[in-house]
Amino acid sequence: MDSAELAALVGVEPTDPAVVLAAGRDRAEALIAAVQGAETREALAGVLASILADEAAVDDLGGLARQAPGEWAGVLARLRAVRGIAADLRTLARMVEARGRGLRVVRRGDAHGAPYAPEGWTTPHGYQVDARGVWRVTDGDEGERICTVPLYIAGRLVDVESGECALRLRWPSWTGRPVDHVADTVQLADRAGLVSLAAYGLPVGSHNAREVAAYIDAATAANAGALPVEQTAGRCGWVAGGFLLGDRWIGDDPGVALRCDEGAQQLADGLTAAGSWDAWVATIHEGRWNAGVWVALYSSIASVLLDYLDVPTGFIVDWSGETSQGKTTVLRVAASVWGEPSQRGLVQSWSLTTSRAEGVASFLSHLPICLDDTKQARRTDDVAALLYAHAWGQSKGRAKPGRGSQSVGLRVSATWRSVMLSTGEARATSFSEDAGARARTICLVGSPLSSASVAQALTLGTLQHHGHLGPRVVDCLLRPDGRDRYRAAYDHALTHYRRVLGEQGAVAGRLAEPVALLYVAQAVAEDAGLPAPPEGLDPLAYVAEAAITGGEDADRPSAALCDVLGAAFATPTALYGRHELREGSPAVPPRGWIGAMRNADAWARVDLRASWVR
Repeated sequence: MDSAELAALVGVEPTDPAVVLAAGRDRAEALIAAVQGAETREALAGVLASILADEAAVDDLGGLARQAPGEWAGVLARLRAVRGIAADLRTLARMVEARGRGLRVVRRGDAHGAPYAPEGWTTPHGYQVDARGVWRVTDGDEGERICTVPLYIAGRLVDVESGECALRLRWPSWTGRPVDHVADTVQLADRAGLVSLAAYGLPVGSHNAREVAAYIDAATAANAGALPVEQTAGRCGWVAGGFLLGDRWIGDDPGVALRCDEGAQQLADGLTAAGSWDAWVATIHEGRWNAGVWVALYSSIASVLLDYLDVPTGFIVDWSGETSQGKTTVLRVAASVWGEPSQRGLVQSWSLTTSRAEGVASFLSHLPICLDDTKQARRTDDVAALLYAHAWGQSKGRAKPGRGSQSVGLRVSATWRSVMLSTGEARATSFSEDAGARARTICLVGSPLSSASVAQALTLGTLQHHGHLGPRVVDCLLRPDGRDRYRAAYDHALTHYRRVLGEQGAVAGRLAEPVALLYVAQAVAEDAGLPAPPEGLDPLAYVAEAAITGGEDADRPSAALCDVLGAAFATPTALYGRHELREGSPAVPPRGWIGAMRNADAWARVDLRASWVR
């Protein structure tokens, strides 16, 4: 009776120490009786051969050697008294003692009985895999366990942009379910990197890391023809002829899968759909008479048009005004195009650091970045820095230690091409004096919504129903005639708005590009099934008017000149030539002269002191 039968008889687990010991004793007594009862050398050889071939018998004897090493030594002493079996007895002793240490004998040609093995799996030469782990086959017929769980290579991964490679490893977890874990090949080639997988339940440490690394290399080579090669990317947006929206691929098969770190995955988890398309459209219908709602939707869509239409730089749409006027609500409306419009999803606070904001923008890549409430920023300089960085689509350049003869290297800068949507009590441009950033910002001042009830309906509706319009938009853009059609619409709109806005000033003319993109975004949205704004409401006219107003504010040289002249006009008697007389002599102002006028009655020429202007 083996250990399994005995355990079933007494109603305990086969691994119970008492069961293991009893089964080992029964097996040892049967072996001694069989050996001593053999009448011929041929019969004796047959008895030992049958024991060596019996996996269960060796298991039971190994249990005896482990639980009661003294008893096992006595069994060997009794067997050694039989002449002519010394060689076979040494083999048996080695096998049993190895099993007692947690090792086993692996025979060539054994079925691996491997649980969770990928389809088409081939165990590499020199190894065997079964439910108890990975075994390295050595000379003769013996094997040594190098890993206490079965470990497989379930897939190969290649990043379509960087070319970096990774392997998908599979092993049973502590709960018994299989774990699929992706690790970079450079991590698997490094001892410390391999040991780090112990955090995920893989039994690997300094004692077996080298052997496990060699096995992984051999298994990868043995299964190269059968292992699937998955294409991956570390960011969202346009990639490899399709669009990666979080974990969802929109495009032709086989597609690209997202592979990113845990922090980025939190963002990706927010790029999901909830509720229904019809319910989301009904929610937007509640705010249809508010131009700000349509601008939010079109701005969100325009973000993915930048790269699609080869527009070199992104832009910023900023809502400003007193608190509780619906600014956060329109930000939620914009975010609901692509996913969950909450702090757990796409809506971020301005309290994030500049490096965090750059990381978010880089990961979202072509999707909009939504930042709520500029007063939450740690410093005003952070707002200015991020406006500047986003306008140019690149993070701050940073150095790193060099290699070889290069003492200092350069880190790869994070890049993106998207639209930033921002809210705050003050204009975002009030935090920055950079004319370039101001010339890429459309400032919408005042309440974007007509009432609190509209804001509440939009908030509740978008939290329950979201993430439906974005995929529809991408489907439209991926149509065979999509790029040519929308490019023609953009060129037409750009020509029109350059003429209309250019007449209002150079900076307003530069804002023609964002307004033209919003024009195309409206067309794409309607092609995707979004109803048009009600008759009599023109969101693009509202944006164009804001661009003109913002252009005046963004022209910093003109604004500076106006400030200087305004200050001079406010104190005309501080100009020599317009001075007052005191007892027949010019009255010197308390703070001195700010300049001079040659003709007191004509402002055609005014000379100002440089020290005063500064």
